[in-house]
Amino acid sequence: MTLHEAIQDLLINSDQPLTSAVIAEELNLNKAYKRKDGQQISATQVTARVNQYQNIFDLTQDGLIGLIDKDILRFKIEYYRLVNQFRDLKAGYFEYKILALVSLFVGWRNKFPINIIGYPTTTDIVVLLKDNLEFLSEDIQDELIDLVLRLGEEESRWLWESFFQFRSYPKPAINDFSRFFNDIINEFTNADSLHNGEYSSPQALSKFIGKFFSVPKEGIILDPFTGLASSLLQSYYFNFHNSPRIIANDIAFAANVLGGLNVFLSGNNNFEYLNRDFFSNSFLTELVDLIVTVPPFGVRKKKDISDLKRILPEFLEAFEWSYYGGQIDATVASILSIVSMLKKNGKAIIAVPDSILFSIKRDFLSLRTFLVHTGLLRGVISLPPAIFRPYFSVSTSILVIENNNAKQNDIFLFDSSKLTVDEFENKSAKIINAYHDHRPIENGIHLSKDEIFLKNYDLSPKRYLLEIPNDGNYIPIHDLCESIYTGTVVGKSNINREYGVPYIQVGDLADSAGINEIGNSEAEYFISDTELLARNPKYIQDKSVLIAKVGSKLKSSLYRFSENALCNPSIIVIKTDEKELLPEFLITQLQSDYVIKQIDAIRHNIGVPHFSKADFLNIQIRHLSIEEQRSFVASFYGKKLQEVKKTVDLQREDDLYNIIASLKHELKQPVSSLGMDIDTLNEFFERKVKNHEVLDWKEHTVALLPGQNSEEETHSQLINVMGRMISAIKDAQLTLSKAEEILNIGGGVFTPEKIPLKQFLNEVIKPLFANYNCTISITSDERDIMADKYQLEVLFKRLIENAIKHGFQGRPNKTDNLINIRVLGKSVNKEFNEIIVENNGKPFPAEFDIAKFQMVGHTTNRHRGTGFGGFHIKRIIESHGGELHLADKKEIGESQFKVRFKIYLP
Repeated sequence: MTLHEAIQDLLINSDQPLTSAVIAEELNLNKAYKRKDGQQISATQVTARVNQYQNIFDLTQDGLIGLIDKDILRFKIEYYRLVNQFRDLKAGYFEYKILALVSLFVGWRNKFPINIIGYPTTTDIVVLLKDNLEFLSEDIQDELIDLVLRLGEEESRWLWESFFQFRSYPKPAINDFSRFFNDIINEFTNADSLHNGEYSSPQALSKFIGKFFSVPKEGIILDPFTGLASSLLQSYYFNFHNSPRIIANDIAFAANVLGGLNVFLSGNNNFEYLNRDFFSNSFLTELVDLIVTVPPFGVRKKKDISDLKRILPEFLEAFEWSYYGGQIDATVASILSIVSMLKKNGKAIIAVPDSILFSIKRDFLSLRTFLVHTGLLRGVISLPPAIFRPYFSVSTSILVIENNNAKQNDIFLFDSSKLTVDEFENKSAKIINAYHDHRPIENGIHLSKDEIFLKNYDLSPKRYLLEIPNDGNYIPIHDLCESIYTGTVVGKSNINREYGVPYIQVGDLADSAGINEIGNSEAEYFISDTELLARNPKYIQDKSVLIAKVGSKLKSSLYRFSENALCNPSIIVIKTDEKELLPEFLITQLQSDYVIKQIDAIRHNIGVPHFSKADFLNIQIRHLSIEEQRSFVASFYGKKLQEVKKTVDLQREDDLYNIIASLKHELKQPVSSLGMDIDTLNEFFERKVKNHEVLDWKEHTVALLPGQNSEEETHSQLINVMGRMISAIKDAQLTLSKAEEILNIGGGVFTPEKIPLKQFLNEVIKPLFANYNCTISITSDERDIMADKYQLEVLFKRLIENAIKHGFQGRPNKTDNLINIRVLGKSVNKEFNEIIVENNGKPFPAEFDIAKFQMVGHTTNRHRGTGFGGFHIKRIIESHGGELHLADKKEIGESQFKVRFKIYLP
């Protein structure tokens, strides 16, 4: 237990606020918290710790310390106690966690119609649930009761005890409890990696959706994919003055239970929560004023057109359905069903994956054409890329629909793809006002429908916001080239690593600045399929430029090889007209800001980032004379060589300085301590030898001063001096070992191999910490990763060592010190593995900076940092071409895991 937790427990059981002196006295008296050095807690230390946790403690001007939301805190602590009991069961944890939330709600509502004497039966629990959850549909109640009936005797007793524990606490006001409950259920889904937060929308998105439109007096608001009802409730709160009726629906059991409780706690008694298939004939038949929804992402299913009875006939007639084989995409079907349910002047806000905006699939294109031509589509707002992370990495946007036969000939487009979630939240009101008031806004535009028609109904906002430089002569790239084409599709069974025609892959292309050349020697794969080669496929010509059309980098490379070679379809091959465009000059332009901005505008970020050859043909390139191009290339190449050399030299210098500085810092204390103890021992032994005295381990090496007792000066006892010297030697050896590891990482030795990540974590990393003060949990599907095994081991060692050293101080029970390592098994971006390393130790201080954390190894005289851990982590992730992020407070929410690193490795 940490000090702030001990203070919190004391104040929960106190009838009134206490002074820091009284708190210190009580903690010392009850031994509720024990300092590592064995000293007693002082009032000053209590005050300092309270000031660090101002979100928990209230410190008055009179010096009294109380708890903020004390009544809520009691419920929160009891809820986590029950959740932790269920967590230890492991099997069925997700379902049992639902019961913990139900217990939390029932205990707060406190409708106890029965008085049980002695041990309750399962029937008693069922009666209690039915009386408190009467507003849920009968089907959902029955499924919940079935879950209760599967409980064992011990689990039933846990649940019953929590009911009565919650009941014994003072009841928080419904508004306070509603906010708390909404935070808790969002943590419930978002923290469960197996379910990927599938029932929850981020609060920033829910607030934005909810505040977009008003409804008429007593209007109807519907969310057909309600989940936890966050978006629906935000819309209800925004329209509260108009007394709206709200209708929720979801087919998932957990969403019905938790969403139903959430809606009930909103205070709205005029609501329905349905448990129906949105596409079924039995779904709601009445028309509504407003639909706000975030349909489930990643649904690859098709819907039979013949089953979509509710879509208006005139909408169906707008499509040439015969081309679709009688089926359309489920997301397209959702949108058509939604617009069919709107009243005249009805409105809809729909979150969709970005593929809806640009995919050339016939049903997606037909949908966009239909929405634009009917005037239903009034706006498209792209969302920040991190808004669903770490649970989804799908890029998403908002479709704004109005069924009012508007005569306006424009559509509002806004691009948030470069904004953080916080920046988007701060700008939300301005975005909404820009839409309604037709105001100009940065990153936004009111665009004519005709311009959308000219771009094949591509609705990606960033495509229309790009400004081509006007300081020279710019020409579409296809006007300056002999040919532009993509590589050849070859079956895996026809590719080998040993012989045949070289087959260039995206990974073979150079990934550094400058004019990079690639030839047959870089190819790791070959084609030996004689039948394929007999067809005379389109071989790469010498001096062609190869670029990657997938991934976040172009990797532009000059191909220099006169014999036959082919490349992967994910590569675009550009053969320039050398009378108009030198291939070397093209590469310099492909690395320039004005071209990169154009590429970013056409690059789609659904799954793996990519763009199409058709879009690339229209990229604008600066057109110079051949002599000017040669001069530019010579200058460009010379500057790049100087920049690369300077960067390498500085990195080597900094690495060496960092190691020396860290060694100086880390070794100074143990060496100084060792030196002083050796001097003391030398004098002690000389005195002993001179007087012919026997050594005693408990004897003091330095004579005690008058008034001192032996307990006060234990540090000078011979046994402790020797122990300190041994410890100092171990510390110095560990520091040198870490320095050696840095040299190994930075010395150019990098040997990647295919590593089964889950197996590696369980067999290599976990056993290293078997006897340490922590409990490590690894949840992951098995995923292969290309990595240097030595560096990967150092990476996880450093992360776990940091948690033990800084997060679990003063917490001796290893079962309380949890470290979770999660590898997300449903990564949409298949080029990267997302690895979450989190712990429930002390959170980072408010001033913590991830950048400074990675700069450790520098002295306070240079960059104000110390140690090796973060520096190791940074270098390893960089050497693998990955990224390190720290989860912010919004992502963590109410989770007990306050420290969460997110690692992205290819």
